[in-house]
Amino acid sequence: MQKDLFLKLIDTDRLIFGISEVCKMAGVTPRQLRYWEQKGYIKAREADGNKAREYDAQMMIKAIFIKHFLDEVHVERCGPKNSKAHG
Repeated sequence: MQKDLFLKLIDTDRLIFGISEVCKMAGVTPRQLRYWEQKGYIKAREADGNKAREYDAQMMIKAIFIKHFLDEVHVERCGPKNSKAHG
């Protein structure tokens, strides 16, 4: 119910983030973000000319989830002692 209220109050299509903001929120480098874009995991908004990459809220959330799941796989494979997230 609160989610529906939030979606009614906030126009998520107008929440636009630059590449540096998405990188900070997701904890990744611009290179990693561009790699995911190249692979088709995420998609930047259509850019006007030489404008820096921009992402909508859905793509930012997707980047955060991708990073989270990659970290989880790393912990499972390497164990918590070798993980930066648990060390």
